[in-house]
Amino acid sequence: MVFTIEEFINNKDLPPLASDKKSTSNTKIQFLKQSVKLTGLSTDAFSRALRAVKAINTVLDRAFAEGELQDWGIDRNNEDTIDIGNRYLTPIKDVQVDETHIPFKKDIDPFGTLAKMVKAGYIRTADNVVNYKKKRTGTDGKARLEPFAPKAFERGTLYLAKCPS
Repeated sequence: MVFTIEEFINNKDLPPLASDKKSTSNTKIQFLKQSVKLTGLSTDAFSRALRAVKAINTVLDRAFAEGELQDWGIDRNNEDTIDIGNRYLTPIKDVQVDETHIPFKKDIDPFGTLAKMVKAGYIRTADNVVNYKKKRTGTDGKARLEPFAPKAFERGTLYLAKCPS
């Protein structure tokens, strides 16, 4: 599923990780993720997009056994936010035979913190990769998406999220 929404970042937990990150136990590694909490500040477009995501979630929830569908990060108490996140790594036991490890780029893992976790039975697959991009208008007037360092995202700034990217 792909959806696109315009929103503000309310909260974030994005790379790079601190060099002294102590989350190296297998229990913690499996839950380590990059994420943002988005808010539309009660705009009609964001509210419509969020209602559509909730409707899709409700339909899909009926197709799975109870508790089997992973929470989509919609805050039931605050109707105007959604959490979007992705795990950095996948347990090797859950990886398809033809999938291989994708090394981390320097702006994602400058201290090698995540690379060290790969040795603990986890790898980074295509499903773990998040493409951070910024829209720029060239001298020809055409808009282009260019790579953008995740540490440059700021709270309170308007962004366009496309999931998956």
